[in-house]
Amino acid sequence: MPQEFDFNSVPSKLFVDTVNVRVINGLLHLAVESGQATSCFLLPLPAAKMIAKAITQQVEEIEQKNNIKFDDRLPNEPVLSPWTSKSGGENPEQKK
Repeated sequence: MPQEFDFNSVPSKLFVDTVNVRVINGLLHLAVESGQATSCFLLPLPAAKMIAKAITQQVEEIEQKNNIKFDDRLPNEPVLSPWTSKSGGENPEQKK
């Protein structure tokens, strides 16, 4: 993907600790926390969708190139436990 913006031209960059997102009244509300500072941004949904698609594409390229897979579950998504889950009639005991 070609780079259209020179990220080295900005005077400073902040490492983001936490991100909170929510769609409210047709706008994506994005709160970015870095240390004690919080910045909030509002994006129209078409721009938010384009950003999400671009990020997904770039991360997938990195995963394929480096033969890795990032855990992309959201905080509220459950994690199946081998102690309790059954698949195809298997015994629910721990898999070895």
